Amino acid sequence: MRLLLEDIGVAYRGFAAVRGVSMEIRRGEIVALLGPNGSGKSSLLRAAAGLQRHSGSVRQEGFLPQQTAFMPQDNGCRAALTVLETVLLGRLRSLAMRVPDGEVARAAAALARLGIAALAPRLLAEISGGQRQLVFLAQLLCAEPAALLLDEPTSALDLRNALELLRLLQRLAELWPKLGDGGLREAAYRGG
Repeated sequence: MRLLLEDIGVAYRGFAAVRGVSMEIRRGEIVALLGPNGSGKSSLLRAAAGLQRHSGSVRQEGFLPQQTAFMPQDNGCRAALTVLETVLLGRLRSLAMRVPDGEVARAAAALARLGIAALAPRLLAEISGGQRQLVFLAQLLCAEPAALLLDEPTSALDLRNALELLRLLQRLAELWPKLGDGGLREAAYRGG
């Protein structure tokens, strides 16, 4: 499985935020985009996720475009949902009146894996920005994506949680290639 970016360009009203970026990311790799504020890192990630108009091409080999998960720096979401309900949205293929128990267990396991199980009954609007960031990462893990694109995933986290998140991402990257197509889910819940 590979994500291929070829000659990506992003412009806003004539200003070129991203110019001619090409890269290949293979299953299990961790790639960090480094640069000063305003250098186009977020624009490039949104283009790779299919959320930003761009020139050039983005190709997914071995997985579908909709299996690419993107987490912005701050999505601004303050919905009147509990943390558990928010994570469950990552699992639902369609909205139904009843959520299967297995899906609830999977969402609870993702919260536990990120150390935020106690937040499950709390409203999303009542938790901190760092906690919200972890909730949305749990949501992405529940969706079982083939590729994770995370825009500054530690920006709102305290040092302990930032280091813990980086360790989790490293374990996911190490286990993912060894586990087949359900690899991200297995890696996330096994814990390495």
